[in-house]
Amino acid sequence: MTLMTILTSEPGWIVGDGDSKRFRTMDEMGIHWTDDPRKAIRFARRDDAEMFAAGDEDAWQILEYNTLKLPP
Repeated sequence: MTLMTILTSEPGWIVGDGDSKRFRTMDEMGIHWTDDPRKAIRFARRDDAEMFAAGDEDAWQILEYNTLKLPP
């Protein structure tokens, strides 16, 4: 197993808005929404994603993320 396989197959948790399939991301512009789950902030533990979302009234769900389940 290569490092790339580990990085792309490792599950995680992302924060979603629940309605329009948008996900929380962060870049040089700050924290905002993206339509691409690959760009979402990925948390290793569900508890961490829940704590991050707790202060965000627009964050409605915590989703399991695994890049192997995403379409190409």
